[in-house]
Amino acid sequence: MRDLSGCNGLLVRDWIEQHKDEVISHNAKFGMENKKYPSNPASYANKGKDTDKILLLINEEFLSGEGFKARRN
Repeated sequence: MRDLSGCNGLLVRDWIEQHKDEVISHNAKFGMENKKYPSNPASYANKGKDTDKILLLINEEFLSGEGFKARRN
């Protein structure tokens, strides 16, 4: 999320905490839930995986290519 949004990790963390139930529900829907601590919105299902492809897909499909704009300028 930091890469896509272009904002710092503290803002991302705060947003996730403010939308905790939504994040947990979304992650569970796609099999990315935190299985060890289900009430913790931090998910590590993609840790160590090649996330570049996922980020590019999200950027193009859902953000119309605008997600990485801040990093390019």
